Amino acid sequence: MLVLSKATEHPLQDVIIPTAYDRGDFHDGAGAAGGRCPPDVPVLFAVGTDDAARRRVRTGKTVRLTKSRLSEAWERPDAPGYLLPPLQGILYNEAHARVVRAQRAHLCLIPAGQVVGTLTGETSVREVMYQMQTEYLTAMERISGSLA
Repeated sequence: MLVLSKATEHPLQDVIIPTAYDRGDFHDGAGAAGGRCPPDVPVLFAVGTDDAARRRVRTGKTVRLTKSRLSEAWERPDAPGYLLPPLQGILYNEAHARVVRAQRAHLCLIPAGQVVGTLTGETSVREVMYQMQTEYLTAMERISGSLA
């Protein structure tokens, strides 16, 4: 959870942004699902905000991805143009399957939101829900205290 605080005494002074949702692969702590690049979760925690860029290589539509040798190769001036969706996705999926089988981390493209540089660790769904409920109860206590 990323909490942005304002310097006021207002009971709703904190803005809570659930940045963990940007990963899109919550699990219960049992580990990663199949079909993913081998080090994708640690990579998300190691990259900075400048290590993600908007690219069309995955689907033909613009999405924010971590930079890799594969994404940079598609951006070169002498690279072929992108195909229209869904053809670009079909083309990419074949290459991605080979990258995953070969365990080539330097070629993996990982979808990453704008706040990818602020992610610091993996959290279970249970922990995120507990944090959100605790923050909600704290906010409600502050509101009820200011109304009394």
